Amino acid sequence: MAPKTKQGAIVPAKAPSPPALEEKFLVLGPRAEEMREILRENLGDGQSISAADLRRIKVPTGGATTWLVPPISGDEAQPVLRGIIMHRGYRRAYWEKGMDEGGGKARPQCSSDDGITGVGNPGGSCEQCPLAQFGSHKRKPDAQACKHMMMLFMLPENSILADIIVVPPSSLGMMRKFFA
Repeated sequence: MAPKTKQGAIVPAKAPSPPALEEKFLVLGPRAEEMREILRENLGDGQSISAADLRRIKVPTGGATTWLVPPISGDEAQPVLRGIIMHRGYRRAYWEKGMDEGGGKARPQCSSDDGITGVGNPGGSCEQCPLAQFGSHKRKPDAQACKHMMMLFMLPENSILADIIVVPPSSLGMMRKFFA
């Protein structure tokens, strides 16, 4: 009998043995090396897969109870994600202009791949940066101007490639409780 779950939950699946995370290809699982070789053949010319090539799953927002999982085209709503979280990390990004000000898909003025050191303008220590302080956001007095996110690399059931779940600032507290 399958365990009962709430909608919008991440349900751990049985871990492959032994799990492996190889950053160059982001291929996981017990047959990872064999799958990496197949990817090398398919991609050719020394190409590799990066985190930018992986599926990005959207966290339910605004009271929604389903995850938006992108298949090849469009988003598919799923009430439960099944998989193993293989890696997590923190990121930061600061955009001077918001979406409503024409920021759109512009690159951030400053970003951090580790949540510790920013690169760009202003750059430097994220902990010391005035844009990472609560109350620095132009339109949201309780928020930080520099967006703080968690990146989860999850191996879904019956897959060799990880998915990325980008956890927004509003869900970081919930994720800390999940990991505790």
